[in-house]
Amino acid sequence: FEDAHGTWVVGGQKLYRRPPGGATFEPFAVDQWPRFARQVLVRMEPTSYGYALLYRDGPLELIDASGQLLDRIGNADGLPDNPQRALIEDRDGALWVVQQRTIARIDRARGVTRYDASLGLKGADELIRWQGDLVTSDSNALFRLQPGDSPGRFVRELGDLPQVTCVA
Repeated sequence: FEDAHGTWVVGGQKLYRRPPGGATFEPFAVDQWPRFARQVLVRMEPTSYGYALLYRDGPLELIDASGQLLDRIGNADGLPDNPQRALIEDRDGALWVVQQRTIARIDRARGVTRYDASLGLKGADELIRWQGDLVTSDSNALFRLQPGDSPGRFVRELGDLPQVTCVA
């Protein structure tokens, strides 16, 4: 992806950045490279904190624009232990982590809220914002977050959709 700090590439379990106007990619967050070698980096997303590094089987890590680790959020913090797939940030700065069987909302001031079958969600493949709503899917249906009493719940919008693999 590209942002104000440059163009970013993950390759060979290493992170590189080409600064704006730069001619070549430079190693970035080299201190994190040993972690990349042990975990599969699923996604890197710009956030209001800097950048969020999402690993398939590991904690969520937040780094600043210089590559320094700001925070690591994992099981001990309430993040469910499920393979991680996607990440978005909401307008309040909370991070939503899409996992195989859950979605976790991380508010750094208030902790982790878990959305699972008890709140209407049996699984999750992706999470997007659409017309102000948060929408996700599992392999058979489309769900929308229905705000209400904290923390709200996911309600089925469309069911019996075989092999839903992407929401865009």
